[in-house]
Amino acid sequence: MNILVIGEARLISEELSGHDLSSAPDVAAALPGLEILPDLVIMDGKTFATYCANRRGRILRVGDLVIDRDRKQATFGGRRVGLSPTQFRLLKHLALHAGQVVSYGELLQEVWGRIGDDREAQDLIRSHVRDLRRKLGWTPDEYLFSARGFGYILKNP
Repeated sequence: MNILVIGEARLISEELSGHDLSSAPDVAAALPGLEILPDLVIMDGKTFATYCANRRGRILRVGDLVIDRDRKQATFGGRRVGLSPTQFRLLKHLALHAGQVVSYGELLQEVWGRIGDDREAQDLIRSHVRDLRRKLGWTPDEYLFSARGFGYILKNP
């Protein structure tokens, strides 16, 4: 795919004013002499940054949940959700393994950096999951499910 990024610089703004720039032929018509490559995608700088982040796997999506690993932010349904660092790491790890049961022990090790028994992990994780659900507005039967005795699974309902 070929990408043309239109920045905020106003170098050619006079030439482009009044033109629809939503497709490669429109850009070609607005800027005669510009070589347009096949399958050209046109986007602004912000969209391009998001595109690059998605290509690197830095943006995780599970349904309406979007996790930006670089900015350490999560949104659900377009609304930014304020998470503590621990809650963010927990949600991120579950999203990285969306659709799979993640064991209590794995969560304890990956999120808290500790090794412990399942009982200790289960109690600690349960309270954080409860807080996550509350902040995201989820009930126990949507998105984040308990796999009783094993761990948790994050899935797109």
